[in-house]
Amino acid sequence: LDLIEVLNNICQLAKDPFRDTTRRSVSSLSEKAYLSMIEDDHESMEIDTSFRLKVKHKNNDTAILTPGQMGLATYCIIDALSVISDVKFPLIVDSPGQGIDMGYMSKIFKYILGESARQVIVLPTTAEMDSATVVGDYGASVASIYHLQRPSGSKATEIVETHRRTP
Repeated sequence: LDLIEVLNNICQLAKDPFRDTTRRSVSSLSEKAYLSMIEDDHESMEIDTSFRLKVKHKNNDTAILTPGQMGLATYCIIDALSVISDVKFPLIVDSPGQGIDMGYMSKIFKYILGESARQVIVLPTTAEMDSATVVGDYGASVASIYHLQRPSGSKATEIVETHRRTP
């Protein structure tokens, strides 16, 4: 039991520095990506010691983020977590444009589809993205594009391949 207590103490001593180093690294990496895409006068983005997201304007006022800005920050943080942890999990994005204006949605798509080295599965609605736009804008970086269709009078849904990148 003494050995278990010693190991527990060692783990507790290592936890906070590891957690803080990871938080600072994720904050720094996600801030860099966010600030490169944001259109407003945001000067900084950080994850504080309580793990709250704080974005500041150039005049040092705290920014109140729109849904589009929050979505952009979220994808930047998720990507940074993957890079820092070196865990290559696929990123599954369902209805990425929900409540996000088209300008920010375009930047998010360019970031997660055009610049990400990980597997990304995007499940947009037709209002968010259509096949022609995807192929035209992202065809070179997208392996395959599918859409769902239901033939007239049928209850079955078919998965139809719209695009497959050629090597």
